Amino acid sequence: MKLDQRYFNQVAKKRHNNHVLESYKAVYARSTMVLFSRETHTPLAALTLKSTRDIGCLSLLTGRPSPKENAAQLYFQGMLNMPDQNFSLVITNLSEDGMVNFNVLHTPHQVSEVDPGPTYGVNEVNELHKSQSYEIVADQRTNRSMVLKGKTESKID
Repeated sequence: MKLDQRYFNQVAKKRHNNHVLESYKAVYARSTMVLFSRETHTPLAALTLKSTRDIGCLSLLTGRPSPKENAAQLYFQGMLNMPDQNFSLVITNLSEDGMVNFNVLHTPHQVSEVDPGPTYGVNEVNELHKSQSYEIVADQRTNRSMVLKGKTESKID
């Protein structure tokens, strides 16, 4: 398995019996999250948030509290240290077992089809081959770049 060097650096490679064991570190370590299998605990896929302006803008993916009505669902948020920044999302298949279907949704939807399309999905490409990465640079609804805007509150001392 050889991951895309734009997003992952190989840190070790070792042969063990008939297997090759490889270790990788995410290039965007603070803004890459990995989805693991509940059954085998092996990595399945990765999601990376990155500013399209690599110099001076830092990105972070972090968990956030779930709403009470969806307490069983996991929620996360993306943050950039500069306001109104264009960003992209990178999806990566980490599974050794073949293709992965990875949908980034802009609207809540229980996905039951191969491609939920622009009605629900941000990414047009959602099926990734083994070790493949794909950078989502635009929302498929508008074909325009995505801008991370935040809610801020004024605090008066």
